[in-house]
Amino acid sequence: MSTQITEEDKKRAVEVLITAANIAQERGAFNFQEATTIYGAISYLSEKTEEETEEETSEETEEETFEETTNENTQKEDEE
Repeated sequence: MSTQITEEDKKRAVEVLITAANIAQERGAFNFQEATTIYGAISYLSEKTEEETEEETSEETEEETFEETTNENTQKEDEE
């Protein structure tokens, strides 16, 4: 049995790790240098996640626009 990991699963895993790091920091688990390094990693991953979300939204919008145009053209042909 093969289990596929989706992009959504990966994003969720990153979110869980970020939450765990934030909780640990609130409890004083990291010194200043460690916290700075972790903050940098979280910022990087957060930016990547936002970029991917924006790309997916853009792709969905393009697909919807194509479908709407196709539907409009089909309706015009039906009317003629």
